[in-house]
Amino acid sequence: YFTVLAGGIGGTNGTTDTLVLRNAQEAAFSLQAPFGPPLTTDLHINTGSGIQQNDIIIVGDCQSGDVLQVTDISTNSGLDDIEHDTTIGSAKANAVNCGSNNCTSKAYQGDATVRRISSVTYDVNANNLRRNGTAVIENVADLQILFGEDTDPVGSTGNGIADRYVSANQVTDMGGVVSIRISLVMRSEQDNMTDTPMSYDVFGTSVTASDKRLYQVYESTISVRNRLP
Repeated sequence: YFTVLAGGIGGTNGTTDTLVLRNAQEAAFSLQAPFGPPLTTDLHINTGSGIQQNDIIIVGDCQSGDVLQVTDISTNSGLDDIEHDTTIGSAKANAVNCGSNNCTSKAYQGDATVRRISSVTYDVNANNLRRNGTAVIENVADLQILFGEDTDPVGSTGNGIADRYVSANQVTDMGGVVSIRISLVMRSEQDNMTDTPMSYDVFGTSVTASDKRLYQVYESTISVRNRLP
C-alpha cells in the first residue's frame, strides 16, 4: 500500500512531490483465543510484539483484513490485549462501523495475524532528498511522481497495465493505480559550470534552471506488486 502526495513539475524553483510508502511489517503475530464474536472484542496476541498505543496495525487472514489504530494495549494472562476503540482520549481513532461500537469487518479467528504498519516518507528539502526527515542524498533539485492508472471500463477486472500516467489529482480511481513513475533531478554541487542556464526534461516538460549548475534527470517506473493480476 502506498500514498503519493502530489506537487507540480517545477524544477529548481517549483514544488517537489512527496512519496509516502506504507506497508505491513514482516513480523506477524498470530491471533490468540478468546476470539470474537462480538466484532468489537479486543484482539489477543502473545506478549513481546512491541505494539504500542497509537500504532497502526492490520489484522487479517487469507480472505480479508482491517486496518486499525491501537487505542490501548494491556497484558493479561500472558497475552497482549489490543483495544481498537473510536477515540484515544479526545482524539478520533477508528471509524464507527456498527451502531455505537467500533467494529472489524468480521470476527477473526486463529488463522488471522496482526502486523504493524510502517511508513517511510521521501521528500526534498534544501536540495537534499530526505527519508523520514533525515537527509540521505545531497544535491537533489527535484522529485516528481506520476501515477500509472489502469483505466479499463468499470466492471472489468483490468489487465494490470497502466493506460496513462498522471499526477495524483488527475487519478480517477486510486484503486486502479498499478505503478508509479519517479523522476529525480540531480544537480552539480558547484555553480557556474555552464555558460548559460541548462534546460532538461521532466516527464515531457522542459525546465530551465535558474543557475548555471549541471543537471541530470533519472527516471524509473515501478510496479505496485499487490495491484498486478
